[in-house]
Amino acid sequence: MITITCLQKGDFCSNTYVVENEKGSIIIDAGVPVEDILHTTKKPIMAILITHAHFDHIWYLKEYDQAFHCPIYMSYVAYEKMSDPEKNLSRQFCEKDFAWNIPKDHVQYVENQTFELLQEPIECMMVPGHSDCSICYFIDGVCFCGDLLFENGIGRTDFADGNIVKLYRSMKKVLEKPVKQFYPGHGPSFTKLAFETMVSKRR
Repeated sequence: MITITCLQKGDFCSNTYVVENEKGSIIIDAGVPVEDILHTTKKPIMAILITHAHFDHIWYLKEYDQAFHCPIYMSYVAYEKMSDPEKNLSRQFCEKDFAWNIPKDHVQYVENQTFELLQEPIECMMVPGHSDCSICYFIDGVCFCGDLLFENGIGRTDFADGNIVKLYRSMKKVLEKPVKQFYPGHGPSFTKLAFETMVSKRR
């Protein structure tokens, strides 16, 4: 059984999750300093999972790489986007350009597949729409959905890598999965039932 701790810091209030069981911990996204992670868990960090490569979700990824020396899971498109300030949106939203240069041999490229961490099967699914590099991770009946879905709506699609048609297709695929709870890239977690009820009321 896993436990989930949500950490949040910074102007953009992006969520970073520490997922633990008796075998260790994994981190999902990189929006808080290393010190916050170390204050949250004393268990070894086994992996870092990135939902997408917009700057607010990878802000401290280089520091994580240096501190934890563990594999980083992301899509190949996300890896290419990290080093491009235009594509990772730092040029648009920050006072200076940022480029994250992580050695390729530190990265595990994933798309639509299942792998194992903490002796738990983790299914990942590409979910383009908010970003063309977005991935959802499904672990023990919950979904870490990045900026695809939120408590009161869906992710924005007005960036260059966004597409509203693809987002709705991705949402449909995700809602077909046997998920109990969603953990988004911003804001509080929410149940699948609450999200479906919210959508039905807006139709």
